[in-house]
Amino acid sequence: MKEEELIKKLENIAPPGIEVQSHRRRLRMALLDSEYFREQPEVGVFGQVSSTVKRGVDVLRGLISWRPVWKPALVSTLAIALIVGSALFVPSLVTPSTGTLTGTLPPGIAKSSGEESNAPAKPILSSPANSSRVGFIGKQALTFQWTVVTEFSGVSYKLQITSDPSFVNLTIPEVSGLTETSYTLSQGQALPYGTYYWRMKAIYSAQNDSGWTAPHSFQVGLMPLWTFIVIVVVIGMLVAALVYRFALKR
Repeated sequence: MKEEELIKKLENIAPPGIEVQSHRRRLRMALLDSEYFREQPEVGVFGQVSSTVKRGVDVLRGLISWRPVWKPALVSTLAIALIVGSALFVPSLVTPSTGTLTGTLPPGIAKSSGEESNAPAKPILSSPANSSRVGFIGKQALTFQWTVVTEFSGVSYKLQITSDPSFVNLTIPEVSGLTETSYTLSQGQALPYGTYYWRMKAIYSAQNDSGWTAPHSFQVGLMPLWTFIVIVVVIGMLVAALVYRFALKR
């Protein structure tokens, strides 16, 4: 069954007031027999809605998800039962405001989390670019940028920065709980001259994570500050010597 046909069937059986939402690239299902989704809501749309979802498919990865299109305060909970083959499975009551299905899954269903049981994609590191150089001399309070992970809602990011390519010893403590697509170092975290490595991971609220990205390296500064000072002093001494010699000839 094509994904478009599957999503259409999902939309047809959605309980009143619920709009089914497709999460492409992670909602994968296999048709086991000809039984289609059926929805049998009890009376009372704006109370507790009891729905039975019958399905002849095995959810390989990901579960059905939806987003509420009414005010969440009008509905307390939504009870959903799954029938997989001949087995009845009632995972839990879910709150319409979250639009997720949670519980321990029976045999034949791969994972036990809910709306997004697959790991999110890895973010793409943007800046500093790999093998780039940043700044001239002195410490640099850099801004790190990456692409947003769009296929999941409620994703946060972790950032690691180190001068150790194995990431055993971090230069600054790991930064977690990031919800934007950039992070700027404070002056206290500014990086001195040297070669550094950075990597990230995306974390979904159900604690599924993407795993670390491949690290990018970058160079801070053209030379150490002390080298620059020595060069300036030497140049100053040479200029003073030339001026003195020129003055003697006069």
